[in-house]
Amino acid sequence: MNKHLKPRISFFLILASCLQLAVAQSQSAEDRVRKLYDAISFEPNNLPDWENVSTMFLPEAVITLRTSREAVSIFTVEEWIQDFVDFIENSELEGVGFNENIANLKVLEFGDMAHVLVLYEPRIPGKESKYQGVDSIHLIKRSGEWKIVSIVNEIPTSERPVPDVLR
Repeated sequence: MNKHLKPRISFFLILASCLQLAVAQSQSAEDRVRKLYDAISFEPNNLPDWENVSTMFLPEAVITLRTSREAVSIFTVEEWIQDFVDFIENSELEGVGFNENIANLKVLEFGDMAHVLVLYEPRIPGKESKYQGVDSIHLIKRSGEWKIVSIVNEIPTSERPVPDVLR
């Protein structure tokens, strides 16, 4: 390799790394949450990149999901991902796809902490559903990047309608 070309390549690699870090640091809490919903949605035969999904969370993050009218389940990030993988396999969604669309969200960002309240609508192509859920997502900024600390999920019912702030 040309001895003059090698320093230029190194310079451009360093510049690319700096630009990538700057982009990550300029992201908002809302951007992080939207990327999560995009990352868990997938087209047929194109499953989510679960390693990428896990990087959006702090390693010690907690996910609490409503699993029935009376029960909730509490997961680590790894357990939540495995539960999602099991859902995809058991529902035979790999060849069909899955989308979790954000219908509305409200963001409170204060310093290095944020709370994002999300009204979402899961969609399985070819199946009609009027199902909605509400996620309460807490984030913290670490090294200039928003990381998810926790997600708490609730399912609206006639007795527990969608909160006014999300309508």
